[in-house]
Amino acid sequence: MDGGEGMATAAAIRPACLWCDTAFEPRKAGSPQRFCNSKHREAFHSAGRRYAERAVLSGLLTAADLRNSPAEACTLRTGQGRAPDYPGIASDENALSAAHRASVQKVQLELSIAPDGVLDLCRLGWLDPDTMQDLGAVGDAVAELTNAALSLRLRPSI
Repeated sequence: MDGGEGMATAAAIRPACLWCDTAFEPRKAGSPQRFCNSKHREAFHSAGRRYAERAVLSGLLTAADLRNSPAEACTLRTGQGRAPDYPGIASDENALSAAHRASVQKVQLELSIAPDGVLDLCRLGWLDPDTMQDLGAVGDAVAELTNAALSLRLRPSI
C-alpha cells in the first residue's frame, strides 16, 4: 500500500463530533472519543441535562425512568451496533438515545406532494404505480424513503 492509499483509509475512518458533526482525529488511547474538544463534550452533557429536565417536567419521561435506567458506564460494547461511518462509536448508544426514544411519539402528518413527486416515487421504486392514488400507500412510500435516508445519514445539499 502506498502513502496515498493509507491516508485515504485513515481519512475514511475519522469519527465526527456528536455536537458539531465535524470530523476529528481521535486520541490514540483511552475511552472512545466522541467529541472534537472538551467544550463540545460539556455543551452536549449540559444540553442533555436540560433536555431530560424538560422531558420530566412535560411528562414524557419520569424521574423513575432516569433512576431505573442502566447503571453501567457509557462505554461502548465492542463489535455491537457500530455505524460504518463512525468506527468505534455505536450508532444508538449516545447519552441521549434512551431519553430520545422515550420522548418520541408517533406523528401524524398532512403533507402535499406534487404530482411529479408521486411519479418520481413510482419511477424510483418506492411506490407501486397501481397504488399511486392510495393516500396511505403514498404516505407509506414517503415514510420508507425518509427512514432509508435517515439510516444512510443523508444530509440536504447546501
